[in-house]
Amino acid sequence: MLEKLASLIFYFLKPIYAFEHRKRIHIGTCVLFEISGKHFLITAAHVLAQRSAIQLYLQNLPLRGGYWTATHQDPDFAVYEMSYEEINALSDCKFFSETLIDGPPIKQGKACQLLGYPVSKNKNFINSDEEVCPEIRLVETRVATSDNSNINCEYYFWVEYQKNLFSPQGMSGGLIATLDISQVPRLQILGMPIEYDKRKTAIKCVRYQLIVNSVQRILGEQSNK
Repeated sequence: MLEKLASLIFYFLKPIYAFEHRKRIHIGTCVLFEISGKHFLITAAHVLAQRSAIQLYLQNLPLRGGYWTATHQDPDFAVYEMSYEEINALSDCKFFSETLIDGPPIKQGKACQLLGYPVSKNKNFINSDEEVCPEIRLVETRVATSDNSNINCEYYFWVEYQKNLFSPQGMSGGLIATLDISQVPRLQILGMPIEYDKRKTAIKCVRYQLIVNSVQRILGEQSNK
């Protein structure tokens, strides 16, 4: 049932890639969100930062528009506002609602799922210049602690990750969520995975409530100009 629910998330969670020598290079994962009536592609800042060296794509759509990144004091996330022309050029895509964000404190030990597109599990996708449907991966995990005490817990949290599963490379910009299937299937979004900790036993995540709050603040500032 969890895998079936994860397959539905495929419409909202997409890989970002580039081309090099006519072969796809899997760069990272992104999430499609509708916030305050506008449509956004949200991912890790270090994913979109690679656009300075190589053209990035969502499906066959080149990502040429501007995007926002957090300041040096804020977490590693980037927000790309999509035009109506870009939205209409996409296929099999839907946008999450901001109401799915889990706002309360994220408690240690909370069971959750890591979702994204790992490079190691999508070699057919990244090694082909033909249309290949990439596979989303769901990993059962839980909120954890880390030996890195220098992070701002207002911005970040950690989830456990077993090194012997597969490399999570390519899942940056994906989702940490809870998929509740006890009664009516329900999704709550907790955060965005961005990097390993030093021991490579946990993954650092940005709280999604912070991302949405930042987008709403920027939209408010724009409307007041």
